[in-house]
Order: sequence, then C-alpha cells, then structure tokens
Amino acid sequence: MTPTRGLAIAVSVVAIATSACAPRSRAARPLSPNQGSHAAVTAAWSVALDFAPTAVAADAGGVVLTVDHRGVVALDDRGRERWVSELDGASIGSPLVFADRVIVPTSRADGTGGCAGLDRETGETIWMYQAIGTRGVAVAELRGTVICVMRDGRTAGILPGPGRVQWQYTFGKGIDPSSVEVSDGTVVAVDEASGLYAFTARYGPRWGMKWNDVETGASRHLLNLGTGGPVSAPVVVGPGTFTVAASFPNELYMVDAHSLRQTRIAVPAAEGFDPACVPLVVDRLVVVAARAGEVTAVDLDRRQPRWTVRTAEPMRHSHPVLVGDAVGLATGTGRAVAYRLANGAPVRLPAPRGRVIAMLGHAGRPGVEVFGRDAGGGRIERWEPESGSGSV
Repeated sequence: MTPTRGLAIAVSVVAIATSACAPRSRAARPLSPNQGSHAAVTAAWSVALDFAPTAVAADAGGVVLTVDHRGVVALDDRGRERWVSELDGASIGSPLVFADRVIVPTSRADGTGGCAGLDRETGETIWMYQAIGTRGVAVAELRGTVICVMRDGRTAGILPGPGRVQWQYTFGKGIDPSSVEVSDGTVVAVDEASGLYAFTARYGPRWGMKWNDVETGASRHLLNLGTGGPVSAPVVVGPGTFTVAASFPNELYMVDAHSLRQTRIAVPAAEGFDPACVPLVVDRLVVVAARAGEVTAVDLDRRQPRWTVRTAEPMRHSHPVLVGDAVGLATGTGRAVAYRLANGAPVRLPAPRGRVIAMLGHAGRPGVEVFGRDAGGGRIERWEPESGSGSV
C-alpha cells in the first residue's frame, strides 16, 4: 500500500482528552483556569486541518495523526502536511513514532486488526501484523521490539524494520480470551531498566494489571485489582515499578514488579477512573484525574496528595501533559485547563478554536501541540509557556 494525497475526512472524534486519573486530599476546590495563574501559556501558531484527528504521536520531525479507521497523516513541526496514508483500520489507539517507522494499531470495521509499520518519511506501509479473531488496541516500543496489544489481551513482539514476529502470547493461561477486554485508548507502560512492559485489562468480573518480559514475551505476573471498577492505564514510576489508579476503593497502586510489594494511596474519585486514563509522572509526582473531574497531584515519597482541584466537567480518556511548570488537560467537553504542579494554581491558556480533543507534549521541547475539532474539520495549535515560566 502506498500513500495518497488529499485525504479530506470529517469524522466524529473520540475524546482522547488530556487529563489525569486522580486522588484528592483536602476538600476539592473548583477553580477557573484563567484566574491568578503564575505562568501564562501563549499560542505560537495555529493551522486548520481538513480532517478531525483521533490519536497523535510526535518526534523531532513533527507529529503523526490517525483519522479513525480511515488513515494516517504526518505533519511537520509547523503543522504542514508531509504525507497521507489511507491505512485501512487506523484505530483510535495512539500511534508510535520510532526510528524510521510509524507503528499504528489497526481495528477494521469487521472486528479484525493488529498493527502496521509505516515508513516515517513517506507513509508507505512496510508491514502489517494481522491477529486472528481480534483487533489491535495499543502499541509500544521497548529495547528495539515493537509491542502490539490486542483487544483480547493477546500480545505480539515484532521487529520494527522488517516486521518479523519474535513472539506472541495469549493473555493468560486458563483465562478465556473472550472474557478479556483491553480498553480502547489505553497505553502500554514500558520499563527500560527491567525489560518489562505492562498494561491493564478486564478479565471476567475482575480488573488487573499484567506485566511481561519484552525479550521473550513471557508473562511475569497478573495483579488482581478486584471487581470494584475500571483501572487506569499503567505508568512507570521507578525501575521495575508500575503505578495505576483503581476504582472502588479509589486508590493509587504502586507495585514493585519483582517483589510484588504494594503501596496504596487513597484518592478521591466520586465516579471512579476511566480505563483509558494515563497518569502523568514528573519526577516523584504523579498527576491523575478521575471521571467526575477531580485532578490530584500525588507525592510518592510522602505517600500523600500534594494538591487537588475539581473541574466543573468530567474527564474521559485523559492524557495529561507537561506545559512549562504546569500540567495541561482537556476535559470531557473539550475545554482545555492547566494547573501549576507546585500548588494546583490555575494557569492561563489561550482560547482554542473549537473543541480540544488532545494535547501532546514530548521530550526536549517546552510546549505542547493542541489538537481540536471545529465546524470545518480539525485544527492543530502550538502552545508554549511564556518566558520565565520554566519547567519542573
């Protein structure tokens, strides 16, 4: 399959809103994001798109967007189109930009899929991995191996260059694959130090976090997180240590993958957590957002929340990002908010055009790309902290 030009698509957007899954100590306090902020954020540039993006990834060369089930678009670092690929089944799962490849989870209308490897420079489809009887949900990279996670918890390890399969496994021995559900919009946590990767899933009435060895694909452990409700996507907070937010009881779990030692910190979440929520880790601080709108920064060393605020809107599919010395989020209704990491004080943000669906930050650059949807299709804007706002 080769890339084609002129993809003009208007689709309904799954809100991969950038928020966090989270705790709250003291009484939650409603705050306006435009009140008394310490560090304002300004819009450096804005570009209209003739399509509505559903998931995004970035590297030094620009950003890559998926358009639900229709294709993949690459833009340069100023939002100008580089190439378009009409990849069949490009899903709402976040793509991965790694070396000279763009890896995309695929999910076709008939329920099939897996993942695909595209050339980073041209968008040409180099290889496709097709899972039988299921579809792709999430992708990641660890130690030179692409990890493809399927809806039924199946996993495959693939060499990104030629697309050669190194290993593939079902979710767990003795577990019916039809009872397993890995949530759309989730992510895979990868730990370079231990060579482990982790993801969360529902299996039967239970929710759990599973971690496997990237070299062999073999399962290391399945942590039972109970039947209370959804758990967030996992994040790495230290060598061999993963953290998730679990619902009812609402707690932040920190787990040592080797000793299985657990630390639990109570967090406020009136409606629990979204399974596609991804906490933000900044040094030893974890920012998480709950479905009802609670946003909390948790100090892992002190094992308690540093601050909590409550937005007036729910949080869904939340992926928080770092903007200078603040955390930026998009609410479930498409409004962008930001709070200072030090104390939760609101930060002024530009007024976006249309509904914000995602914010994307990446290492080495202090700002974020903001993706939205308006009447004409979509929009990408570059937001940067004002001079002097610094970074954490």
